Amino acid sequence: MKAFTLIELLISAVVLILLMGGVFSILNIANMDWYLEVGLLNVHQQARQAMHGMVRELRQSRNQDITITSGGATIEFTIPQSLMSDPITYYQPIRYYISSNQVIREHPLGTTSVLANNAKSL
Repeated sequence: MKAFTLIELLISAVVLILLMGGVFSILNIANMDWYLEVGLLNVHQQARQAMHGMVRELRQSRNQDITITSGGATIEFTIPQSLMSDPITYYQPIRYYISSNQVIREHPLGTTSVLANNAKSL
């Protein structure tokens, strides 16, 4: 009856460990790439939602009510807003701008909300 020697067992264990290490490193790279792509997808979805809301509000304004300042870094415009208790139409200013790579919506003035992160330009 023949058996494996200790050296043969050690060599086969080392080969198996190297193969498993290679497989796990490939899986780790694929996993990191997956999470990077999911993060980019989230950024694109946030930007798309921000632009959709901005376009919706811009369509409610008149051309003469739109102001673009600071080389395009800030967009300010007014939209009519009817109040239920008062039939008079009021114009409420809305401001979009970028601060720390975030698209910020300010309405009413002084109240801000972050619409999208990692934005380079408006």
